[in-house]
Amino acid sequence: MLLDLAWTGGFPGRILGPRGAVLLVLSFLVWAIFQLEKSRLGPKLFKFLPALVWVYFLPMLATTLGVLPKASPVYKDFQLYLLPGALLLLLVTADLRSVKDLGLPAVLMFFAGSLGIFLGALASLTLLGPILPPGAWRGFGALAGSWIGGSANMVGLQAVFETPPDLFGQMVVVDTVVGYTWIGILIASASRQKKIDRWLGAERRLLEETRERVEGLELGGKRSMDLPSAAGIAFLGLGVAPLCMGLGSLMPEIQGRVNHFAWGILFISILGVLLSFTPARKLKEGGGDQVGYAGIYLMLAGVGAQADLSSILGAPALVLAGVVWISIHALVLLAAARLLRAPLFFLAVGSTANIGGPASAPLVATVYRPDLAPVGLILAVLGNTVGYYLGYLTGAACRLAAGG
Repeated sequence: MLLDLAWTGGFPGRILGPRGAVLLVLSFLVWAIFQLEKSRLGPKLFKFLPALVWVYFLPMLATTLGVLPKASPVYKDFQLYLLPGALLLLLVTADLRSVKDLGLPAVLMFFAGSLGIFLGALASLTLLGPILPPGAWRGFGALAGSWIGGSANMVGLQAVFETPPDLFGQMVVVDTVVGYTWIGILIASASRQKKIDRWLGAERRLLEETRERVEGLELGGKRSMDLPSAAGIAFLGLGVAPLCMGLGSLMPEIQGRVNHFAWGILFISILGVLLSFTPARKLKEGGGDQVGYAGIYLMLAGVGAQADLSSILGAPALVLAGVVWISIHALVLLAAARLLRAPLFFLAVGSTANIGGPASAPLVATVYRPDLAPVGLILAVLGNTVGYYLGYLTGAACRLAAGG
């Protein structure tokens, strides 16, 4: 085949070697996708299918066409070395101190959304178990990570729960179809928020109190990649992260429950949260979080390259499970909003900080109240941080429910 690369001795393979040729194609695809997202075509190309979907499915298409191999040592290298470093950088650069400025209603509504994800996963798996594919709980565990904080947690838990690439691809479909449909419903509801707030018995003064708390918060910060920042990023990603994984390999395995890899990721998540309260979090100003996300998306591309395009045909039952799952999430949030007398704004942003993560929560917050956009960003940071723990808890509960 003309497009064949390293695995049959093609020109790129002879120059770069088998690993280098695969890495070349995957890194180019990820780069090209984000270049397109910033171009004039971006709004049209990514309106309904976000970058997460393209990063997963284009490598899958490349494998189907024979451009990439379905099996390569690079994919294992990504899991062992790239993923831990990327997760550590994302956690270290999270400014969790700002969560205290949100006030109790916003934080409680976020965790109500997380509880809805937990209960929804168990309910949909139990109700629809007979029509779901074998080992569906592994996919539920990965998707729980995405629906409590975003794609970084989804990729991390895919490795921890050993979700097969084909099943993972189906969960990406569920994430896209169900998750973004729900976010669209939340955005459409913004025009009726006052009417819905009356039905909820909401106290709209909570919005003004929250605005006063977040007013003046500096959440962006100037980005400047200098030599100290680059060295710090390399030290964490290439030095500290492998050390945590090495410590994980020394821990005892709990057969069928916690393996060495899971121990390593646990150590990374704890250390990352602790370091986020130190000056190390300033690596965000040097682009540490962007380096972390680049690693996550490259890892996601590697997962996609191992999947089969025909596996997408098995997604309808899982999409139905996703609808049941999100419906329970919505019911829990509605009950919490009535109990707390919280305005629809907190329900929408709390839900999106779970389901959409950092990419969607600030946008939804802006649609409802432009002056409260920081609330969406801060809750998304919270979700990105706790998503691994809560997603793992959800996946473990699903494993028990499935008898795994």
